[in-house]
Amino acid sequence: MMDWQEVTIDGETHLKRLVDMYEELGFEVRLEEVKPEEVEHCTQCL
Repeated sequence: MMDWQEVTIDGETHLKRLVDMYEELGFEVRLEEVKPEEVEHCTQCL
């Protein structure tokens, strides 16, 4: 089995659509909450 990950910072509505889509395609979805200080460089464009 191949492991891969998609990383996104997004609103709750869009996140739910992504989760639903991947689950419909048969993927196992795991969400992890991150602290802003752990991903500081990822939040600069917001």
